[in-house]
Amino acid sequence: EMPLLSTHWRHLVVRPSSPRKGFSRSVSWARITDITNRLTAYDTVECAKALVGEADREYIDARTERKTLSCQYQNSLEERHKLQQSINSLLHRKQNWSSIE
Repeated sequence: EMPLLSTHWRHLVVRPSSPRKGFSRSVSWARITDITNRLTAYDTVECAKALVGEADREYIDARTERKTLSCQYQNSLEERHKLQQSINSLLHRKQNWSSIE
């Protein structure tokens, strides 16, 4: 006789159809694997792996965006520097301007 199990675990028990045949044909390896995965909480590991993969992709995207924005910022700094030099040059020559300028 099978020992009493809580109702929560009862559906996971695989009963042999007969002593000679072993497991019932209705119990497939996929079902056994599914049961094993639930008992060992492997589905939580798979879920965690998926979350880590998603976070990794987001990190790579953010890093790529940071590099792009950094280059744009550096270009704007260089442009500002050139414009400031031009303004300074004009202001330096201001006293030499003619009436045409």
